[in-house]
Amino acid sequence: MITLTVINNKGGVGKSFLSTQFAFYCALKRGLRTLFIDLDPQAHSSNCLFDSKLFEPANVSSGLLMQQGGLRTTGAARLLVRADTNLEELERSGEEAHNGFVENLLNSLNEIQDDFDICIIDTNPSYDIRQIAALLAATHYVCPVNLKQEALEGVEMLLGRAQEVSTINEKLQFAGLVLNMVERKPYQIENFKQLWVLAKDLILKQENGLKPAWILNRNEYAAAQGQHRPVWVSKNSKPGEAWYELRTVFLNLAAALNLPENTLIVSIKRGEDSIVTILFVWFGTRTEV
Repeated sequence: MITLTVINNKGGVGKSFLSTQFAFYCALKRGLRTLFIDLDPQAHSSNCLFDSKLFEPANVSSGLLMQQGGLRTTGAARLLVRADTNLEELERSGEEAHNGFVENLLNSLNEIQDDFDICIIDTNPSYDIRQIAALLAATHYVCPVNLKQEALEGVEMLLGRAQEVSTINEKLQFAGLVLNMVERKPYQIENFKQLWVLAKDLILKQENGLKPAWILNRNEYAAAQGQHRPVWVSKNSKPGEAWYELRTVFLNLAAALNLPENTLIVSIKRGEDSIVTILFVWFGTRTEV
């Protein structure tokens, strides 16, 4: 099982958007068995995935998982470990308790690793035991950033801390910086030039390696999150430029993770009652569930 942790110590950089939409992509476009763990007490990712009705809630929430362990599989191909208020208590516990939190998360993932192809962990925007545990459990991590100066200032420190964790978790690999909410404004252009000079090799790029695989600041992305749906699912229109842009980012992120692509293809549509219908297409047979 590949485990991807999504981190940034700055809020408002699109961390939950990247996490949830990549989870939709892995589960529905690549047909991967997808586990999602939300360690951010704001629960934006939890609300989006749960309300989409495309992910089944797990038997435990994420705070309880770190405190007690006990995550069990249900046979669902898309499983959500939702955030809870217990997450806010974890950092206030002592060091001995912190070690137990990490152990509970690692043990739980080890026990179910054969049941999923990918686990995506969304983290809170601060370097604490939740973020450290997520990095210790991960095989890869990715960092969404926007081109505001205050968002860029903490990136170097964040990556340095992640490197420290990698001395303990030797399998941890950096998948890249994902430029998010990009706008063609003078200050963003200048900030991009600086970032390109300082961290060109760290930025997730398109296949040719010459251009960054970035995500523009589009109303469609905010609408998809607000309506708790994948970007490519629209009630009134076909997937447009927004999805093709995001798809480019996800294809390159999937390549960085060496993600497999299964024979199971999942397509979704919205009926008149706005309830999502899932169609599984496998070797030419179609079953509606």
